[in-house]
Amino acid sequence: MVDDEENVRRPLGDMLEILGYQTIFCDNGEEALRYYLDDADILITDINMPRINGAELTMKAKKRKAGLPVIIMTGTIFDVPAGHLADAVIGKPFKIKNLHEIIRKLLE
Repeated sequence: MVDDEENVRRPLGDMLEILGYQTIFCDNGEEALRYYLDDADILITDINMPRINGAELTMKAKKRKAGLPVIIMTGTIFDVPAGHLADAVIGKPFKIKNLHEIIRKLLE
């Protein structure tokens, strides 16, 4: 999971771990690409981040690992560019139940 805000990243990651997912936390897209992407089964990323935003991260991740499911999280749906490559977009705030349903569907 990639989000530059600790107050979002940590609680969401904790909830995902309670649901049974092993979660790797990254505070930027460069870190995710450099160290963790090859081991990921799914990528959950914020859209607005410094250096590499979520849309760019999605494009680079899918180029490197074809078929990797990607979920973009956003506080403002208008921030997500047309033609993005994410498999799902979820607006913040959201219920963990909704995110869990999207994850399960993408991992089927």
